Amino acid sequence: MYKNFVILIFLIASNISLLKSDIIGGYSGSETRYGSNAREFALGGALIASQNSGFSQFSNPALIADVKEREIGISFFSMSLDRFIQTYVYNMHLPPKAGLGIAIYRSGTKNIIGRDQIGDLTQNFSNSKIYGIITFAINFTENFKLGLNFKMSKSFLINVGDIYFRDISDNGIGIDLGFLYKNSDNFKIGIRLKNLIGKNRWKYSDTEKNYSIYVPKILSLGFKHLHSKSFTVVAQCDISILPIVKNENEYNSGIYAQNNNEISFRMSKESLLYRFGIEYEINKLFKFRIGLKSDKLSSGFGMSIPIIKYYTILLDYAIDPGHEKEGISHNFSWRIKF
Repeated sequence: MYKNFVILIFLIASNISLLKSDIIGGYSGSETRYGSNAREFALGGALIASQNSGFSQFSNPALIADVKEREIGISFFSMSLDRFIQTYVYNMHLPPKAGLGIAIYRSGTKNIIGRDQIGDLTQNFSNSKIYGIITFAINFTENFKLGLNFKMSKSFLINVGDIYFRDISDNGIGIDLGFLYKNSDNFKIGIRLKNLIGKNRWKYSDTEKNYSIYVPKILSLGFKHLHSKSFTVVAQCDISILPIVKNENEYNSGIYAQNNNEISFRMSKESLLYRFGIEYEINKLFKFRIGLKSDKLSSGFGMSIPIIKYYTILLDYAIDPGHEKEGISHNFSWRIKF
């Protein structure tokens, strides 16, 4: 009965938010909201309550409490418009009932056309941002788990000659908090508050240009339902809490603050984003996946490749058809447990 009630709530939420887009696309931290691995992307990003070996901390840090072996995850996304994402993860079990994860997440864009203040061409440049993430999670009881992500980030701007813009720097910090509740072997519920603490600090050679960029907080709730041994359903709702900055006696929607301006966070009426995913195991070696993020479809597959008697590499693939006509992207991930 409890399981059916939760599923009904998600169906209602999906109908409410069907025609709404992701309103936080232009806010700080957008590079981490695309997806860190192919399985996550193929399932619409709805893995807040589903174990995803090698990459679980990106969906919910509490999932790391269930790590029983050492895990390695690697992703390479070669995307349209000269964009890229690279992810490297190592997770391990901490006796008697905890888990630890270390991850590096890097994203960026190459060959950006440079222009000066009047629009004349200067030179091409590239930008990238790298995150270092440490995750700790613990099993408080057999059914309840808690996890934390501690995140540090740094941005880089590089011109054609591979020379860094040394007079411009960006450093950021962030904390994610996650919970996982196991109702039964077939049904789990996850809750996450992403960017409980989160902001970036940009510095220029001219100190008058220094400012902070506040990252939206995202409250997520979702479930995993194992319908049968070969059929899994996942769903997730995200609620965005946007930063509002007070400038010169007025409240303006914005993401930066100067000279200790007053900052507050507010939920928008259009801040609800839903995600759904279905994974079907065709046989022991192949799984098909399809997902829905708002009104955008995604799909992919997973393959198990035996390499040694006791070890298997999990190859995941997802295709991004380019819903904004930006071109097709092919996303690959590799996972191994040992």
